[in-house]
Amino acid sequence: KKPLINIGQLQINPGEMILITGENGAGKTTFAESLQGQIPLLEGKVDHTFTHRAYVPQSVDFDTTFPLSLYQVIAMGMPGYQKPLSWLSPAYLRKEREAVMDIVQRIGLEGKEQLLFFAASGGQFRRALIARALVSNPGFILLDEPFANLDDIGMESIADILMKEKEENDRCLLLIDHIHPP
Repeated sequence: KKPLINIGQLQINPGEMILITGENGAGKTTFAESLQGQIPLLEGKVDHTFTHRAYVPQSVDFDTTFPLSLYQVIAMGMPGYQKPLSWLSPAYLRKEREAVMDIVQRIGLEGKEQLLFFAASGGQFRRALIARALVSNPGFILLDEPFANLDDIGMESIADILMKEKEENDRCLLLIDHIHPP
């Protein structure tokens, strides 16, 4: 086995953003998955000092026959969502509704939250995945190709949202994307 990437030491502080770019097949997604602990490192270690991290993958494999709304996909990012029966608590449901509707408004999906996930456009899909990460209020967000399948207007809109989140909430962002031709 040969390392695809040798970074040495990388330190990212709150409020910073780092962009890692490379060609197709260069190992960017492998790098992202190794940071998340999904793929074992050949050597070294990853130290996370952020109390909460979030990951926005390139894509997700949802069963398109299962009718999930954008609201439900975003709510999956809520702390405690995975705890058995937590979603039955009226207090949890109120907290979830407030948090999800706040992020829906901030990310530009108001009025679209009941749209079925598999019927969403590429931009709505991407916004919902980013909203799912943001709703958990992470200090660190790893975004793997956040601009994939977006037109110029969509890319600019997502970039503006991410910059605002970085600046207003002191979030650390690590973006992984392709080298875009000039």
